[in-house]
Amino acid sequence: MTKFHSSIEISSFFLEKFIAAGSMSDITITTASSHTKPGWAEILTGYNAENLGIYDNFDYKPIPRGYTVFERLEDYLGKDNVVTLFVGGKTDNIGARGPHKICTNCITRYPDTREKTFYKDGGTTAPTYQPGEERILEDREGEPYYHTKDALDVFEVGLRGAANVGPKVIDYIEKYKNQRFFAFFHFFSSFFFLIFCSSLIFPFFFKYSRQ
Repeated sequence: MTKFHSSIEISSFFLEKFIAAGSMSDITITTASSHTKPGWAEILTGYNAENLGIYDNFDYKPIPRGYTVFERLEDYLGKDNVVTLFVGGKTDNIGARGPHKICTNCITRYPDTREKTFYKDGGTTAPTYQPGEERILEDREGEPYYHTKDALDVFEVGLRGAANVGPKVIDYIEKYKNQRFFAFFHFFSSFFFLIFCSSLIFPFFFKYSRQ
């Protein structure tokens, strides 16, 4: 098993192969917020924030059923004729939690340690941006992939670093290399991800920027 210690190593490993194969394309996200939730949602659906109701990392809802490229491929090809995979190092912003409360005026990281607070929990004790201010808790219907996860063959997030995600990428590609598949592999570094398809669909690699 190949061991990857960083996203840079993963990047080099894949980029050389994809560039040589002419399978890399640049895309630019121009209509979504630069926040993670709406950016990924637009990439994986083709719909903007107004269509999805996902405006930033605090103002969001589940992507409607049937909107993602995974579900559209399953609908077009037949669910039994394509394997769909969503694998990520993070849970924040690519998660699939159901209905919950979120503190909209709580800090998201402690300033001294940079550790994340539990601001996405109704019982949070996270400090507010203005000391002494009452916490504002709002209901959310669910995270963006709350419905999507049920349609996928594989939905696995929270793997953390590239040392965990990298081997998973290789394992899944090896497992499904002789089948039609469509996979989204998201690394803990927010600047690197793969959208990968078997040659029976159309192989391509996206790197993106936001303007």
